[in-house]
Amino acid sequence: MRFLLLSAISILTLFSCSPKGEIRTVPGCKCEMYVPDGLKEVKAFFGFQHPTAGVAIKVSKQRGAFYGLSHAIDAKVLKASGMTLIKKEKVKDSDQAMYFYLSQESGGVTYLQHMVLIGDNDNTYIFNAIFPQKLAKDWSDELKKAVLSASCKDLEHLEEPPPVKQRPVVNSPDGSG
Repeated sequence: MRFLLLSAISILTLFSCSPKGEIRTVPGCKCEMYVPDGLKEVKAFFGFQHPTAGVAIKVSKQRGAFYGLSHAIDAKVLKASGMTLIKKEKVKDSDQAMYFYLSQESGGVTYLQHMVLIGDNDNTYIFNAIFPQKLAKDWSDELKKAVLSASCKDLEHLEEPPPVKQRPVVNSPDGSG
């Protein structure tokens, strides 16, 4: 009897610790990410949304180099758009990703956002998970995990641009070069 009880507790613990969600392709692009349980694909934008909680992950693609866009976003720029920058940091082990944690007021409600930019020299994807602050306890960790898991198959590995080659100086006998 004791063995059965311990086995049941072990099985319940195993299932309660398993991930809540799955890796899914983002509709409309060549990206995939972890999507928490309860979020469904939507037709209004590329991404996922909870039907009633006001929780969403929106994905957009911007033409332009990752370095330029990710470094241009700072507290001043965000404040001009009505957002407050709480944290900005390079995503660990990646030269192609930047993480932002933001807050924003809208309609008397404070929203929090986990946002990740990933890109290359031509394109930047923005993964923006937004949720009401009052739901942070239930959603924040899962949504942060989601945006940090994002990857896109159509991005090239970033490389430093090649150095500009200098034309060789040739001294001609007539002094023209």
